[in-house]
Amino acid sequence: MRKHLRHDESGIALITVLLVVMLASALMAGLFAAVVSDQRSQGFDRDQSQSYSAAHAGLEKLTTQVAQLFVTDFSPNAAQLATASAVAPSIYGFNYVSPGGGSGYAVTFNPDTNPGPNFGNPMPSASNDITTGPFAGFKGLITPYTLTVTARSTGGGSEVRLRRDLQTVAVPVFQFGVFGEKSLSFHAGSDFDFGGRVHTNGHLFLAAGGSANVIFRDRMTAVGEVVRSQLENTNPITASGHTGTVTIPTVIGSTYRNMTASEGSVVGGPGSAAVSGWKNLSEATYNTNIRNTLTGAKRLDLPLVSQGAAPIDLIRRPALGPPFENLTNAVVYGQRYYAQASLRILLSDRAADLTGLPTITGAAPIALDNTFAQPMGMPPVALSIGPALAATAIASTGGTGSSSTGTVTLTGGVPNWLRMGGVASPTFTIGASTVTNCNVMTATQIQGCTVAGATTPLNTDFNVTIATGEVLTFRTGSGGSATTGTGRSITLVSTLNLAWGTRLVFGGNGTPLSCTGYSATANQLTGCYWTTAPTGTLTTNALSNAGQSLLGGFIKIEKQDNATPPVWTDVTAEILNLGFSGPNQEGTSAPCADPTPNAVIRLQRLRDNGRPTAACAYGGTLMATDFWPNVLFDAREASFRDLATTAPMNMGGVMNYVAIDVGNLKRWFAGTIGATGAQALNNNGYIVYFSDRRGNHDPLSAIAVDAETGEYGNEDSVNSLAGAGSSVANGILEGGEDRNENLTLQTYGATPSTVAGVVPTGAPAGAVPFGTGATPLTAIPVANARAARMNKQVLFRRALKLINGGINAGVNNLPDTGLTVVAENGVYVQGNYNATAASVNAEPNRPAAVIGDAITILSNSWTDANSLNFPNDRAARDATDTGYRFAMIAGKSIPFAKPGWATLGNWGTDGGVHNFMRMLEYWGSATTYYRGSMVSLYTARQMIGMFKNNTNVYYQGEREFAFDTDFLQPTLLPPGTPMFRDINTLRFRQILRPNQ
Repeated sequence: MRKHLRHDESGIALITVLLVVMLASALMAGLFAAVVSDQRSQGFDRDQSQSYSAAHAGLEKLTTQVAQLFVTDFSPNAAQLATASAVAPSIYGFNYVSPGGGSGYAVTFNPDTNPGPNFGNPMPSASNDITTGPFAGFKGLITPYTLTVTARSTGGGSEVRLRRDLQTVAVPVFQFGVFGEKSLSFHAGSDFDFGGRVHTNGHLFLAAGGSANVIFRDRMTAVGEVVRSQLENTNPITASGHTGTVTIPTVIGSTYRNMTASEGSVVGGPGSAAVSGWKNLSEATYNTNIRNTLTGAKRLDLPLVSQGAAPIDLIRRPALGPPFENLTNAVVYGQRYYAQASLRILLSDRAADLTGLPTITGAAPIALDNTFAQPMGMPPVALSIGPALAATAIASTGGTGSSSTGTVTLTGGVPNWLRMGGVASPTFTIGASTVTNCNVMTATQIQGCTVAGATTPLNTDFNVTIATGEVLTFRTGSGGSATTGTGRSITLVSTLNLAWGTRLVFGGNGTPLSCTGYSATANQLTGCYWTTAPTGTLTTNALSNAGQSLLGGFIKIEKQDNATPPVWTDVTAEILNLGFSGPNQEGTSAPCADPTPNAVIRLQRLRDNGRPTAACAYGGTLMATDFWPNVLFDAREASFRDLATTAPMNMGGVMNYVAIDVGNLKRWFAGTIGATGAQALNNNGYIVYFSDRRGNHDPLSAIAVDAETGEYGNEDSVNSLAGAGSSVANGILEGGEDRNENLTLQTYGATPSTVAGVVPTGAPAGAVPFGTGATPLTAIPVANARAARMNKQVLFRRALKLINGGINAGVNNLPDTGLTVVAENGVYVQGNYNATAASVNAEPNRPAAVIGDAITILSNSWTDANSLNFPNDRAARDATDTGYRFAMIAGKSIPFAKPGWATLGNWGTDGGVHNFMRMLEYWGSATTYYRGSMVSLYTARQMIGMFKNNTNVYYQGEREFAFDTDFLQPTLLPPGTPMFRDINTLRFRQILRPNQ
């Protein structure tokens, strides 16, 4: 029985063992399952995590691609966006595929469904308030986009979908009241209340004249320091007399507080000790309405700065090619106004400096010399009368002053400038007649001619080359005849004589000689007028050989059409055939009629007559020597020290300019004159680009032989170490001189270039005005002052002048859609511009901007002749009330430490924001009305004259300046307004459902 029990127990043991084994197996299976499940879970989590990282990487890459596209184009089209999102990141083990198929790497937007050229592209940017980022508070052009990225693992199959909403923000630079790439300085001597937001990427200097109040109305930001206790020339305000009141808002629009002299961010100038209470003052007292970097200010740069260029490249010509910049750096090229222009006007001494530019057309530039033939009835290119005279001694009889009955007897026979050729008489034709042996030209006739094959010449133009080498264009009179025979006379329509007017002066006192006739038998000039009894030698004041062009160089004018891609067309001949001459300014009781009333550009003007009370007797002249270059005298550019008001003019201030007649430009764009202007690119207005580099050559350039630079190249000019009495070059790079910031002293612009044509043939050598020895400080003697207005400038002193741009009788002379004029050179704005003399709020106003190396305003009463007659006496250049309404971008001077010998407390400053627009007149009781936006993006490279408010240059009078709040509305901005650009991310999320 025990055996049986043992047998039964052995069965139970077996079962127990089996149960234990089964339990162990189950435990092992469970453990294995748990391990496998855990491994799978970890693998899935790892795969999911990696997919998330891949999706996030793709989203960041796509954001960067959109941002890069936005930098080049603030309103990209659908094709550009598709290209930007076409290439997804390449990450091993992951694809970018959306749940429903297709790309998992995409940019979407709200498409424009309206019929038209923008159909299917993003809806046009809307103007909205910006609430985040450095431009908070501005209105910007905002476009929303949605970025969606789906990353799918090729191994584990996990998928992550991420989405980001962002907006591109374009902020117009003209929404700032004042913007400075360099430091900004406010120290007006009278009340200054401009308005608008202020920003500088440099330091902000705040001061006011002793009894003045400088008032700010909006936020102010400075990347550098806020300096309250000294001017930018390091002079303490207590020493300079700028101890007036500076008022800053604590609550914009309602509450203001005066900032004391001890409340800047530093105790002295930049680099001095910090003010301990600045952070609280900025953030709490002023509620961040004035900030520097310490309290949140951020640097603001235009897009091209991040693309290897500088702000001044906006107005620069691109470099010559090949390679061409539009192909090698299209991003920078597209931001140049040269590329954006509706019309570009280019001048150089050599044709190759124009034909080598990118996107230039194949038409050859036109030479501005006697080879250019104008249409019949149009004045030709101005030519020199020549310096030689056969008669060097004179005797005179008759009265002075208003008398016009005097005579001047010439000695030595008939001079060449009255002779038609003498023994070697020229041969010419009138109709079917051949004319030879003419020997004398009077006021109304060519005499002593032999005529063969006679016809009756009625109003026929013909050219004659006289003994001096001068080519003259004549028109015969309707009552004249040319009968066959010898000793015949040919009658002319008008007085076309070489000798009359201010082309002849007496060397002893510079008195211009004006006569109405010539007696060949007595060898006398008759009907003469002079203001001072004639003495000395009779000269022409012409300093180049007869027949030499007074303009010189080559011109090329091109129009960009409304087409995609852009199409450029040469319109040089079309523009020049409208005429390019202006009326005289001095010498008659009323100016002569405009010789070319439809001229869009004016390269020259009718000569002065020298007879203040005489009627115009030569208005219809077609003689080349009756025209002179456009010249004015700029006292700021001429000298760097105080001079006697009677001092002669220096060569550096003699500015040769080209004028744009804004009223006629409007007519050309409208198609009412010319032939093709109505086809020009009109992108919410027109852009005109101008660059004149005649005389601009650097012989030491490593780029090319005698390369053009677009810079004056006369940096050795301030020379404060030389003392009060002299600004003669000293060969030392000093403060205020390094205009291009390359730490090298350039001096090539201080002497005329040797490139052919810069110095005309016959110009005297040595230290003589308009010769090879000329320098910016070469003085033109008072007795020869008229030489400045009738000779070609041999230094690089070129500029643009805007005329006829005001509102008259309710008609605005600017194009209706707006106008931006951009010049690589300095710009003079003469007379009312987009305004009247009584109001800058006159209607209809147009979106307008003027952009240049520097901008000088000239009043309604300005005349070039007056600036030349009184070069260093501001009191003799009286201004009258004038209105200007335009946004401006211009360069300014480099401030430097005030030298101990300087008497003016602000000597060495750049003049401050209140003097950003330069002046050359005595405004006295006159008022300057200005409404706009003031932007300084670069240092002036051509207009290098330092700030001087002395008796030579100007007196400011009453300023009525105000920020133009129209610019807060993007639709009212001038065409081509530069934009700061930013990307704001608004929302980021993971998408969990495939149908989202």
